[in-house]
Amino acid sequence: MALLLDQLLTNSTERDPEAVAVRHDDSSLTYGELEEASNRIARTLVDFSVRPGDRVGLHLQKSLTAVAAVYGILKAGACYVPVDAANPAPRLATIASQCEMRVLIAGGATTEKFAGEAFRDSPLEHVLLVDAPPDLPSGRIAYSSLNEAATAHEPVAPARRGIDQDLAYVLFTSGSTGTPKGVMLTHLNALTFVN
Repeated sequence: MALLLDQLLTNSTERDPEAVAVRHDDSSLTYGELEEASNRIARTLVDFSVRPGDRVGLHLQKSLTAVAAVYGILKAGACYVPVDAANPAPRLATIASQCEMRVLIAGGATTEKFAGEAFRDSPLEHVLLVDAPPDLPSGRIAYSSLNEAATAHEPVAPARRGIDQDLAYVLFTSGSTGTPKGVMLTHLNALTFVN
């Protein structure tokens, strides 16, 4: 099996699980903690019918949770699509439609963006909220608490096979016409850059 991006984390965890993997502000995660958190997120995504090759949006500010979510998406065999939290709802809906995003991981303060008219024809089905409000919105798009769903899972990665030519992430640019355009990057593209 080819080396995939998320295997870099697993390999580092096996070498030194107590070493600090990531720091943000005054908080940090060890490799072991990041591995477990990302495994729980991966299993949560699989429960929400995310399959290899699916695009999962990531609508979070820079944080420890965002890093764990990136690895969780990759471990589920999916491709992550970072979307700028400052983008207006119509742009987010366009990105969701272009990459056929069905699941999005987002911060709880942004639910009003996804409940509006802009997402009426979007393929977006489910939003997993990191900081879920006590009363989750209802409507065409379903909302769940990522933290509640993830803690229900064992911290073991789901079994999957992948190749280095699988998509790892899609980055959207503004495009010369102002319409978002996606640039698709494989695990091999990213690993070549890392190396």
